[in-house]
Amino acid sequence: MRKALSLVLAFSVALPAAGVLAADISYKACGGAPTKADQDAAKGLFAAGRTAYEEGDHAKAIQYWRDAFERDCTASLLLVNLANAYEKSGNLDAAITSLETYLKRSPTADDAPTIQKRLDNMKKQRAAAAPRPPVASAKPATSAAPTAATAAPTTEPTATASVEPKPARKLTPLIVAGAGGVVALVGTVVYFGGKSKIADAEDACGPDRKSCTADAADKGNSGRSQVTTGGVLTVVGLAGVGAGVTWYLMSKPSDKAAIAPVVAPGFAGLSAAGRF
Repeated sequence: MRKALSLVLAFSVALPAAGVLAADISYKACGGAPTKADQDAAKGLFAAGRTAYEEGDHAKAIQYWRDAFERDCTASLLLVNLANAYEKSGNLDAAITSLETYLKRSPTADDAPTIQKRLDNMKKQRAAAAPRPPVASAKPATSAAPTAATAAPTTEPTATASVEPKPARKLTPLIVAGAGGVVALVGTVVYFGGKSKIADAEDACGPDRKSCTADAADKGNSGRSQVTTGGVLTVVGLAGVGAGVTWYLMSKPSDKAAIAPVVAPGFAGLSAAGRF
């Protein structure tokens, strides 16, 4: 009976968006390791939530992932996914609660510093969006008695959310590509300089080469050496340019992409958190 109930939950239809966003966003304490049936049900719910999130239905994703977390509370990375879905849905309070719960349950996780930074930014955004209390306007005096001058109300500065810098690739591959370009340029100059010497030597020797002098012969040999050297330098330089550009394009930015693989107890898929 419990197995059948797990299958029904795994493929149930999520609640409407209003119901999800208005629901209690707290998370109960984790009671211990889940059963095999709970893990299997959580797998199905996680996959369904990932599909809903990729389709832009964040309300369904929240419902599926909350149900999955209820089944397997040891899969803490689901809280990061939920925070992202809540934030996309405009429920900043729920997103903050999800990240705070994640940090409490996984304080030594590799991504804890990044999650803490993201949590701080969310709190700044919430503080900036909070409505200000109305300022009471001074009533005009109704009696002839002199009234004390009222101080002009001051406006508290509004906190602004800090914006994280965009991920950037390392400059080392570009330096390698630039050095390769310089070598290729030098090789090209040497190559055509050698070709010019060979042409001058051939002109001095004539078509039958019977009038070729020792100087002309030396000039031709020197030109051939230059052509060989220039060709090698050009090839090496171009290889350096290609290697540098390829390295740059294949290198990863300093921060991870928005959707990354998730590996947790009983899970394997994509995380909507932006960091693994």
